[in-house]
Amino acid sequence: MTVEEIRYRTVDTPSMSVLFAFTPKGLCFVTLTGELSQLEDWRERHEPRAELVHDRRLQPDFAKAVRAAAGGREADLSVRLDLRGTDFQKKVWRELRRIPRGATRTYADIARRIGNPKACRAVGRANGSNPVPLAIPCHRVVGAQGLGGFTFGGQIGGLEVKRGLLEAEGALLPT
Repeated sequence: MTVEEIRYRTVDTPSMSVLFAFTPKGLCFVTLTGELSQLEDWRERHEPRAELVHDRRLQPDFAKAVRAAAGGREADLSVRLDLRGTDFQKKVWRELRRIPRGATRTYADIARRIGNPKACRAVGRANGSNPVPLAIPCHRVVGAQGLGGFTFGGQIGGLEVKRGLLEAEGALLPT
């Protein structure tokens, strides 16, 4: 199915600017940098004919939940998702959604839980390819020896954002 329109909105929080986008099928993209260019890049890869439409009233309940989640508060981010990825990535992303607020899992934990215990690096790549951070809480996945990575849209400072989100959620961080 070709998408004709992708609607997006930016929500500013004290710690970050969150841009999120929806197709008619559901949430398709989130960036924690608020940069429209990242959505434009995503669109070029997945829906090059779709028009981007700014809608400052898009999904008000989701916007409120994003503000809460970015501040580490309990938030219901369960919306329909329109995910583009491989079957393996989608399997990893489903497992990530099961990680409760305030908890963390290692890449190895996720690999075991999806039935592929040797796939730790592949889990890390799938985690880094997550198109909808916060809704799929990839920040809750840590390395066995520490925080691990966090691409944060390829921007410098991703680990600080990851640490901030985990601390705000009350997660015990590996030392």
